[in-house]
Amino acid sequence: MQVDDLRLALQWSGARLPSEAATEALYYFARTPGVWSQPADRLRDALIDVGRAMTDAIAIVVGNHVAQGDTVVIEGDGILPELLEHTEVRPHAASGAARMALLVPDSEHALLRAMLDRGRGIAEIGATPEARRAAVASW
Repeated sequence: MQVDDLRLALQWSGARLPSEAATEALYYFARTPGVWSQPADRLRDALIDVGRAMTDAIAIVVGNHVAQGDTVVIEGDGILPELLEHTEVRPHAASGAARMALLVPDSEHALLRAMLDRGRGIAEIGATPEARRAAVASW
């Protein structure tokens, strides 16, 4: 399962999150003209904000799957390590029923290469913003 699926479902349904800040973060990339031309540190912070905004939704999905005894892999760059401390996830992580693996590329170049190989969004965004995204993610 991709965290992007949850994010897109929330965005396309016009969902409002419990706080105004979380709601703004959820829609930031969709509503900000020329977003990928912003400085890398601003993009990094915005990506972290989106991850924080998505944490409650991800935690509920984790808890639901653990309660049902289902095995699921949830992947995406919107999952933050702090998810393990969420009240819904913490007991499942402590018991070993929920686990997290973080994959970190060796370098900015490796991340950029992987993004270009996937080809997702390259035509709309272009290589320079992809390089910026790679730099953001590698911090």
